[in-house]
Amino acid sequence: MSENREKIHNLDELFGKHKPIIIIWEDTRYPLKHPDSFNPEETQRFDRLRKEADSLFHLKSEEELSDQDARLLGKTVRELVDLLNPDLAERLTFNQQVNVALFYAEAVREEMGDQEKKTIGSLTGEQSTPS
Repeated sequence: MSENREKIHNLDELFGKHKPIIIIWEDTRYPLKHPDSFNPEETQRFDRLRKEADSLFHLKSEEELSDQDARLLGKTVRELVDLLNPDLAERLTFNQQVNVALFYAEAVREEMGDQEKKTIGSLTGEQSTPS
């Protein structure tokens, strides 16, 4: 006698559900796109922009930015926020865009750390403990 068993691969259990990342500006909620929802082109663009921004911020802390570097930094941060939510990006100043990018990086870093713990635990059979 054969049983009809469903084969289930529950990605929610494996990776966890994403918590929305939201910016509120002038009483409007702006959801930011999660990296797991990027298509391949957006993933490549996000990685490139993140690396450019990191490099320019490091340069900024070491020495005076040239006018060209400053323009590139502004363009890079704007493109990064535009990738996350184009409606929000057009409404913010450069400093606000930097603040959004830093908030986003921290929110994603925290979530990815939690997901990694869940993934490793589910693969090894260990139970994850709440932080």
